[in-house]
Amino acid sequence: MASNFLSVAHRGGGCEVAENSLAGILHGIGVGCDVVEFDVRATKDGVVVLLHDEDLIRVAGMDRKLAEVSFDELQKFQIFHKEPFVTFDEVLRQTKKRRCFVEVKEPDTIAQVMELIFKYEAVDRCTIISFFEEALIEAKKIELKIQTGLIYYRGKIEVAKEIRADLVLPYYKIATKKANDFAHSLGLKVGVWSVNQRVDIEKMIANGADFIASDYPTMLVGLKGGRD
Repeated sequence: MASNFLSVAHRGGGCEVAENSLAGILHGIGVGCDVVEFDVRATKDGVVVLLHDEDLIRVAGMDRKLAEVSFDELQKFQIFHKEPFVTFDEVLRQTKKRRCFVEVKEPDTIAQVMELIFKYEAVDRCTIISFFEEALIEAKKIELKIQTGLIYYRGKIEVAKEIRADLVLPYYKIATKKANDFAHSLGLKVGVWSVNQRVDIEKMIANGADFIASDYPTMLVGLKGGRD
């Protein structure tokens, strides 16, 4: 049976190219992923950039929070000593019509995030995703047409429906067929993360996931293309 799930490059290049970098995102696009996913936060001076962690220890070896660092100072460092930090503005410019999952790590940045999405007329191709329900609620207040998705480790399907989200994004280990069927019955799409083993991807396909995110986008796309 053919599979119609959409492939998602987790953090852009995932583990194949430096995460949350422009090079990583272009890699995810280049290997054929349907969607690129990345995380956004704001610097001390309010520049929205791509970064997963609250601090810079893991990716840049600097024991400071991003919120304590200006964008000019951030440019002196690189992600894993390989790639420069990139602004959300630049990513939207470079990805053009590509579909993006924008994970909002700080709810108070949602107005800035939406402003940039409007700037690039990207409402139709961007989905705001977050663990924070208030970020998704606020995004819908700003623009009802923006798609939103609730991320979670423990079931929140009914909550997602209540806040008018368009999809749920459970950790893959709790994305059972029963849970996915329930989400679908409420009109919600299901995206699972982060699925890095072939056997688990096959299981997520069998369980009816609509989106599958992986840190190994080349493998994910290859597996999708190899199904018949």
